[in-house]
Amino acid sequence: MIENNEVDVSEFIKFNNSGVEIATYVQVREALIKRYKESYGQDIDLSTATADGIFINNLALIINNILQSFKNIYNNLDVNIASGKYLDNLCYLANIQRKKATRSNVSIEITNNGSALTNSFEIKELQLVDSTGKTWSNIESIPQIDSGKKISILFECDEDGQIEAPANSIYQTLDGSYNYLSISQPNNANVGLKEETDAELRDRRSQSAGADGTTVLDSLIGALLEISGIRDVYIYNNNGRNNDSTKNYSTMKDGTQVQTHDIYVVIRYEDGVIVEDSTIGNIIFDKLTPGIRTTETIIKSANENKNYIVSQKYLGSKIEYFDEKIYWKKASPINPTITITLNKYDNWNDSETDVIK
Repeated sequence: MIENNEVDVSEFIKFNNSGVEIATYVQVREALIKRYKESYGQDIDLSTATADGIFINNLALIINNILQSFKNIYNNLDVNIASGKYLDNLCYLANIQRKKATRSNVSIEITNNGSALTNSFEIKELQLVDSTGKTWSNIESIPQIDSGKKISILFECDEDGQIEAPANSIYQTLDGSYNYLSISQPNNANVGLKEETDAELRDRRSQSAGADGTTVLDSLIGALLEISGIRDVYIYNNNGRNNDSTKNYSTMKDGTQVQTHDIYVVIRYEDGVIVEDSTIGNIIFDKLTPGIRTTETIIKSANENKNYIVSQKYLGSKIEYFDEKIYWKKASPINPTITITLNKYDNWNDSETDVIK
């Protein structure tokens, strides 16, 4: 950094290994005063009480603003420093977009308590109110409900972000004309997400560098991290190195047996986020079979945390069938116990105060 006020006009801006350095307002003003005195004499009065002095101050301020703007633009060319729209533009170059805020949603049970001949028609729009006064709207039309019948409809909060709605907190309609409908919320709402911050976007861009990677696993990791609500992905690739030489599979710590040449994907979600199995399965399936026409069936195993795809591959004009299992699992949080032990050295002096850095 330029440390003194004696800076020549040719040194207002410098580029070095640290980036760009610019002169301060005081340095710019002193440089202009020096040039003026070299041209008009050392005894010229450039105080703020004179027109020349005011002009110097204004000119220095203009130059300083230009330099600050240039520094701001330059710094925002670095993805590690950039923020706001600048960061968005840099991420666009890597095919990464900032995740917008999403809305909370919840399944609501609706019962028609009216007569069989009345109040039984399709409802296009229906708003509900929760215990905090926030409104929720149906995101699918409510079909005709026979008297005494109950159906489940998905509703979405009318406000973006992390809106919580515990079970039974949504219990009434906003429009009194639908008082013949009984509203019930058996489960907590799936909480929405706030808009991705600069730090989160920067971190995801770094993690997602493999979204267009040259290897299959890099591309798969990048594609999964692009899904809203997924925070981390770990892939075990069983390329034949089994932990038991007498078997043709490796056993994971959770007991899952991953066959030779199969992969095992572990995914960590944000709290309260639900991602459809078909979304995860199709991404894994597509990324692992580039250039091959395939069809697949999503199968849910007895263990809710383990899923796999059974695929049939069609190779060229000759059709051959074989099964391939692709496993993935939702990571379970743990509460590790960490113990820190401090040992006092023999040469410790109690009279001294040390600072741990």
